[in-house]
Amino acid sequence: MISFDWRYLYVNKAALKQSKFTSKKDLIGFTMMEKYPGIDNAEMFQVLKTCMEERVSKEMENEFVFPDNTKGWFELRIRPVPEGIFILSVEITERKKAEQAREAHIKGLEEMMFTISHKMRQPIANIMGIDNLLNSSELSQEELHTIMDHISFSIHSLDSFTKELVELIDNQVFIGKDKVGDPGEKS
Repeated sequence: MISFDWRYLYVNKAALKQSKFTSKKDLIGFTMMEKYPGIDNAEMFQVLKTCMEERVSKEMENEFVFPDNTKGWFELRIRPVPEGIFILSVEITERKKAEQAREAHIKGLEEMMFTISHKMRQPIANIMGIDNLLNSSELSQEELHTIMDHISFSIHSLDSFTKELVELIDNQVFIGKDKVGDPGEKS
């Protein structure tokens, strides 16, 4: 709970743990700005200020950078109360990491599909064209030799792409398989 002059009035155990301070005495009576210099410049603080001044409830997700430069993600539910504002903070860092891993995995799959559609299509189109040539006319020895060169080039292109595809797949298999922990503690 935060007072109208931005002082901590109440902190539960979960909030204390999230704050990275060791005792409630480290926070109670101090302003947010004293404990987290620069917080008043953060987007999150502007939402808190709106709730405080306009007496409205808000919810948001916030990536918080602690004074020791570590980061954590929190889902905040801010409610006006007679003493100031009440902030329910749920740590969602593991969920955000899982979301980011999933997004990276999806992006990797999209890149792989793009690569497949472009790098595989050309050699296949070449082979199909050669097939049409072979079925439609009699060809000289020289023309057959040229066609074999094109087939050989297409085969090598497909082989090279297959190796590249296997490497892409191997890289994608491990993205997003980090262990996902608890959805978070409420404070």
